[in-house]
Amino acid sequence: MYPNQPILPVMVINDLNNDDKAELIIVNNDNKTIIIIFADRPSDPSKTIDISNISTPISLTTADVNNDSFIDILVLDDFNMITIFSQDENSTFRTFTNFTINDHQPAFIKAADINNDQHDDIIVGYLNVSTLTIHMNNHNGTFANGTTVYSITSIVKLIEIADLNGDEYVDIIVLYQNVTKIDILLNDGTGQVTYNRTISSAGTPELLTIKDMDMDQSLDLIIAYSNPNEVILYFNRNENFTENFVHSLDEKPNFIAIANVNDDTKPDIIISYFESNQLHVFFNPENGTMPYTVHVPTKEPMHAIWPIYGGLGFMFAMAEFETHMNILEITCVE
Repeated sequence: MYPNQPILPVMVINDLNNDDKAELIIVNNDNKTIIIIFADRPSDPSKTIDISNISTPISLTTADVNNDSFIDILVLDDFNMITIFSQDENSTFRTFTNFTINDHQPAFIKAADINNDQHDDIIVGYLNVSTLTIHMNNHNGTFANGTTVYSITSIVKLIEIADLNGDEYVDIIVLYQNVTKIDILLNDGTGQVTYNRTISSAGTPELLTIKDMDMDQSLDLIIAYSNPNEVILYFNRNENFTENFVHSLDEKPNFIAIANVNDDTKPDIIISYFESNQLHVFFNPENGTMPYTVHVPTKEPMHAIWPIYGGLGFMFAMAEFETHMNILEITCVE
């Protein structure tokens, strides 16, 4: 751990109002609210949700839990309770239901339709137990008791969910705590996820994002590592992930995002660091080869990156530092 390393914000990024622009949903523990910042007006937090009736949030995710076509917000707190704030047709959020996870100490939640029944389910990771559990949606916004994913081999740091093999069932990609590998768990469409393959490396995986970087209709993996500090792009070639691009990083990374920074239709990689006042942008000129980079100075270390589009050559980013939040506008030179 770096000296005086701050706690990362509890946040999630998703399109809440179906305008094809991702909103930033972030917890403000000082006044016990969730702040929703809209992409087209980032300097004006235009909506808040009162969370004074729940304990300290430790994880957020979004899903349409009651299948009404409106995206809801799910909050996991430090008393093992998941509270669901349901969104209505007026973009108002109200407490819909809550339930307690009675086993172990959860660390994070994710949501996705695991069993392919058109209803989003909840996946829970834990602090001190080497497992994931999946809570299936009962089709009314309530959830069944968790079923254990037995393919997990260590304590999970984070997961991402995506259809990696093109069978229309979402798969789970697992990063572990202090383990130099990543596991891919494939979904058979019934809610059963089983070990498929491992990606091993010299470094410790810290961050993961998923995007079709070479635009071949297959999702690729972008992983940032520590010890050594580097970012690696793995191309998806018929479900085999081949190491395509490796670039050293200045220090331990703390956030990664993908965006078309310079408006050339191709996705670029943006990384921030725990201590440096800069963003590291990896431009994608063609087919994911990433041959050149730029460092963009910032006023302070960036604890999260929120790319949105303000016109040609512009990117916005969200910086969270201790108790205050800054919106930073950056001009990117092609």
